[in-house]
Formats: sequence, C-alpha cells, structure tokens
Amino acid sequence: MNLILVIVDSLRQDHIGAYGNKWIETPNIDQLAANSVIFDKCFPEALPTIPFRRSVYTGLRSFPFSTFQPVKGDPVRFEGWQPIPENQSTIVELLSNQDYRTALFTDTYHQFKPSMNFIRGFQQWELIRGQVVDFYRSSRKGINPELYLTKKMHGTGAERMLIQYLSNVNKINLEQDSATFPARLFMKAAQWLAENADESRFFLVVDCFSPHEPFDPPKEYWKKYNPGYKGKSIILPQYGKADYLSPAELAQMRALYAGKVTLVDHWFGYFMNKIKQLDLLDNTMIVLVSDHGVSLGERGLIGKVPWGMNRELMEIVALLYHPKLAAGKIPNYIQSHDLVATIFNLLGYEKDFFDGINLVPLLERQANNPRQYVTSILGNYVWIQNNDYMMTCRIDGKDASLYALNNDPEQQHNIIADKMKVAQELFHLILQDAGGSLPAYADVWPIESFGANWIPKYQQDFPKPKSKYEIKF
Repeated sequence: MNLILVIVDSLRQDHIGAYGNKWIETPNIDQLAANSVIFDKCFPEALPTIPFRRSVYTGLRSFPFSTFQPVKGDPVRFEGWQPIPENQSTIVELLSNQDYRTALFTDTYHQFKPSMNFIRGFQQWELIRGQVVDFYRSSRKGINPELYLTKKMHGTGAERMLIQYLSNVNKINLEQDSATFPARLFMKAAQWLAENADESRFFLVVDCFSPHEPFDPPKEYWKKYNPGYKGKSIILPQYGKADYLSPAELAQMRALYAGKVTLVDHWFGYFMNKIKQLDLLDNTMIVLVSDHGVSLGERGLIGKVPWGMNRELMEIVALLYHPKLAAGKIPNYIQSHDLVATIFNLLGYEKDFFDGINLVPLLERQANNPRQYVTSILGNYVWIQNNDYMMTCRIDGKDASLYALNNDPEQQHNIIADKMKVAQELFHLILQDAGGSLPAYADVWPIESFGANWIPKYQQDFPKPKSKYEIKF
C-alpha cells in the first residue's frame, strides 16, 4: 500500500464544500471527500506550522512544549517552534526502513531553516523557494510595497515581510496560473509520481504553504468572490486587531483568501488527475489535512493570534481515503496525531510508541467516542474543547474565555464569570494532558511586533524558558 500525505497550510474547514461551504469553489477536494472518511471534529494537537508538523512527522505530541528552546537561524519565536528532537524517530525514517521510496515536495520554507531537520528520512526532497520571509532574494529593485499597504501598516512587521516577499517573487508573473506556488508544487509532485509509480511502495508528502498569506491569487480567482472591487488588496495582513482595515478592504482580503483556496483546489485537482491516470487509487492511501485555519476579521482579529483560538482557527480539514474503507463522516473528536497511529495501523504496522489513538475501530464502526475532549496550544495560550464547552486561556490561567457550544456554537459569548467551576475542571484536564504542569514562558511578544523584530535578531542567542511550575487556576 502506497501512502500520500498532503498538508495544506492555513486551510479553514468552513471554506470547503464538503464541510458545508456554499460559496467557495473547491470541487476537487470535495471529490476526494466524497470517497473518503471525513473527520468533522479534527483539531491540531498544537499549532502553528512547525509544532503541527512535528507531531505529524513523529506521531508524538509536541504539546505542551516542555522542551522548548528557541534556535539560532530562525526569527520565529513562537513557543514550540523547534526542530524534531534527535531522540525521536520520524514516520519517514520508519517507512524508509520498510523499503518505502520516500519523497517530499514543499514550499513551506520553515522546515529548511538553519537548525531545523524536517527532511530526515526522505530519499528525495525539493523546496520551492520564495514564500513570505524566506531569505531568497535580497534585491529590492523594482518592487512597490505601497500597492499592498494601508497607512497604519507602515513600520510594522507586515511591511518588512511584504518587502521580502515582493523581492522573492519580483521575477515571477503570479498572474500566470501555472507560475503560482501551488501550481509549481503540485506539478512537481505529479511528475515524481509519474517517475516512481512502478515502485513497489512509496510514501510521498506534498506540503502546500498556500492558502497561507500572502493572499495573492491571480485576479481570475479572487474576482469570483469580489468582482467589483477597485481598491487596495492587502495580501499580507498585520496580525492582531483588524481595525486598520476598512470594511471594503477586509471584504477584499476575505475574497483574496477564498480565491487562494480555490487556486489550491484547482492544482490539487491536477495532482489527483495524475493519480487516476497512473491507476494508483486501488493501492494508495491518501490523507489530506490542514494544520490550522486563520482569522479573517472574526472577533475583530486577523491572523493566528494565541488569544483567538476559536473555531475559525482550530477546526481543520482532515480526509482519509483508503480503497477498502467506506466513505462517510466521523463526528467524533480526534486530534492530528491520531491520524499517524491510524495510518500505520492501516499499513499493517501496529506501533505502540505513538501518542495518538488508533482510529481504525472507529472507522470500521466498531467503537465510539475514543476522545471525550481535545487539547491544544498556541504560543503561551492553551485550549480545550468537549461536547459542551470550549475554553482558552494563558498557561497561567489568566485571560480566560469560556463558551457554551450548545447555545453558542459560533463562540461569541464569554461566560467565564458565571462558570468558574467548569473552567477549573477544564483547566485540570489541560494539566492532566500536559503531564501535571505547564512550562512557564515569558509573555508572547506583542503581536503587532511579530516580524518587525525577527529579521535583525534572527541570529541572536535567546534566553532559556523559566522552570516549570504548578498552575492553580
């Protein structure tokens, strides 16, 4: 049995037709979903990009980042943003040892920064350079960042990141569909399939950084969703409060994101067509998963902010196609690292060192409710959800929000003041999942400074985290 893992960065569950969206075109993902197991309540065990991939590559929880130490050569200082530990084996290494041919195609540049080691075990890998602040091209000649900035964005980290990105793509015509990052990525992956389809077994990872910002699909895509717009397009927004954008600019940013989702779907369809042409569906398992979503003005927030761990950020796409599994929706709570234990079981390897739950009995409708709740972490904020409540707070219990999901599924009304006992019980479960205590880190940097301070400081030595302590909510 072959295995194809497709990771899509920042893909919101509520923007996919198979999950109920009615206005965004995603026919190719929807077609895969129609023949797959659809996990309705799948959540990342940790986020953002790097912590999520650590758990997917190892099958082990990265929550609660108890060993976190920022590394040299990487400007990102989010807690948990660290390499795969040397004492952890990756699923790529495990499958390579079972004579799988392994390959990675990606434009998610974070995995290739100095001190990172996410390519361990791959026999072939290729990075498409140039996304966001990948230090790819240094010349600033011929770029015009003012086209994509509001006055309030001047001097921010977003401006610095935008300048680097525009420099990276200055020689690329991104209005040409086939020149976009998703197009180049899925075409290269499809080419690898054509060259390796006759291999006895293979494991292919296609890691697509889009629809992560910059939100810059060709006009033909975003005009599907905001055809009459004439103003500025904010393709690389500043994380934090959304009040620097006018209502029209915010609506356009949402259209840009929707357009990029459709762009990703289009080229994913190209990739799926190659799978069908090579007659691989009868002996290949395909897993498509997103690492997290993104806030697009909901609750007055933009981006991935730790205090915005609501459904638009936490509900992820998770599809599993297997030629011998019945398609259908699974309404139970699962987490991203459960997929790893499940995949290995379906491949015939019953590994007992994964932290995730083997979901095969659930998929075969022989078991129910393997998880009563799920927990996660972003920066120094933790999150928990069960059938009744969702809660998020800092690791010290401060800045807490609690939502009653049965009465408030959109998570609009914080009821923490009236349900302190419930919050304490949920926090106890978070501590239980964390092994009894949470590591104590300094406050998350002000979100408005993200990016602005990274580039000049990215080679500095960073302070070690404080010692652990028992949190009492």
